[in-house]
Amino acid sequence: MDIGIPPLLNNASQAVANVGLLVADAKSIAGMFGASVKWGIFSGGKAVLTPDSVMSMEYKQEWRIVDYPMEKGAFETYNKVNSPFDARVRVTKGGTVAARQAFLDTIDGLSNSLLTYEVVTPEKTYKSVNVSHYDYRREAMRGNGLLTVDIWLMEIRQTVIPVYTSSKAITAPAAPSGADPLVTGTVQPQLPSTDQLAQIQASVVGPITDTISAAVTNATPAVAGAVSNLSSTLSATLSSAASTLTPALSEAMSSVNTALAAAAPGVEAQLSGALSGLSANMAGLNPVFPQITDAMNALGESVKSSIGSINIGGH
Repeated sequence: MDIGIPPLLNNASQAVANVGLLVADAKSIAGMFGASVKWGIFSGGKAVLTPDSVMSMEYKQEWRIVDYPMEKGAFETYNKVNSPFDARVRVTKGGTVAARQAFLDTIDGLSNSLLTYEVVTPEKTYKSVNVSHYDYRREAMRGNGLLTVDIWLMEIRQTVIPVYTSSKAITAPAAPSGADPLVTGTVQPQLPSTDQLAQIQASVVGPITDTISAAVTNATPAVAGAVSNLSSTLSATLSSAASTLTPALSEAMSSVNTALAAAAPGVEAQLSGALSGLSANMAGLNPVFPQITDAMNALGESVKSSIGSINIGGH
């Protein structure tokens, strides 16, 4: 046991300098994580999480370079891909049990959300991130009432949807699950639906019906003219035949009468009576020819009327 004057500081000035450095570091650290500087997780410039303090922040960015081996130990590098960055924020929260519970509930909500946030530091803001992991611990050395939470966030890259200039609105492309089913096997025939029948009627049957109706309408005057000409020709032919036949028959009757005059009186009387009856009958034919002509004209008018009343497909 040593008895005497305790040892004194050998270099008091060095001790004062060390204290000054410690005080300056403490002020610098307090300034970095103080209320005047923004740290943490934000959305639209507003903090979505309010811890007691932000203990640390880590940032990691990777680029993947693809290569493949070649002959004789050589390799080839052909691509470089920028991977999404990772940000890790460590925060603490104390206070009452209710405050710590609300703090953890807020972190749960951020983790389950599909929204994007920003990680804000004094030097740079890292945008478009989403929570991918979080964990927390409580240590006896730091106090059971203090939560230390590590929150991991990953960059979310937004897919740009092309915009076209068109009079018709362009919607976002549908997901693959929204595509129409593709059938590659044997398909059983089915009867067309009411809408399909209406489309067939409008695109196929309607035009064909209109074409036929127009053709018949255009042909009706020509057919009617042909029938009229035929009727006139028949009437003229019958009239000409009647005018030619009547003198021939008259001449034949005169010859017969002359022959009969030279015959026996009895035969002459019989033949004379028969020829008289025949002459009367032949004379009765003259009114028949105009009747035949009228019948042919009526036939022509009936044909024209029938063709003009043709109705196809309701048109």
